[in-house]
Amino acid sequence: MSTLFSLPHVEASKGKPAAPRPGFPLQAYDNGQWGKKIKGTRRYFGSWHDDPSGADAEERYHVERRYWEAGLTPPTRGGTATPSAGATLDHVCKLFLDRELERCQRGKISESHFLDMDRAIKAILDHFGRSRVCLSIRPDAWAGFRDELESKLGPDALVLHHTSIDG
Repeated sequence: MSTLFSLPHVEASKGKPAAPRPGFPLQAYDNGQWGKKIKGTRRYFGSWHDDPSGADAEERYHVERRYWEAGLTPPTRGGTATPSAGATLDHVCKLFLDRELERCQRGKISESHFLDMDRAIKAILDHFGRSRVCLSIRPDAWAGFRDELESKLGPDALVLHHTSIDG
């Protein structure tokens, strides 16, 4: 019986490989790909024929997984996800606070200003979640965060500085 298409990278004589090690997050599918079901959809991360150890596929999986779980398509470069595109909010906020702490220690900002920023960062992490991929936060999500703050603090607490220009 003939088929309308064939998958040249799948060799019928060879069976699917077993997981390369215990705890390996992917499985070998019949189409010749390492993959995993994420939010009810099979996602593929590379050929087990070309990558028998699954190392490249596992790396790609860890980069793309957060996007798929958030319902987003990962950004790609040359067919593979850009690793820096998977930066989490927790990671970026820690980098920011580390830099601001250094500025505080050098006297560039006050300790109370640093503590205000620390509280703001904690509120952001509580709202969005530490593992949220930064690129997945769109403007409407920030508007929702502002609405949440307004309901807790009131509109006046959100206004840091207001000046009017008289003509």
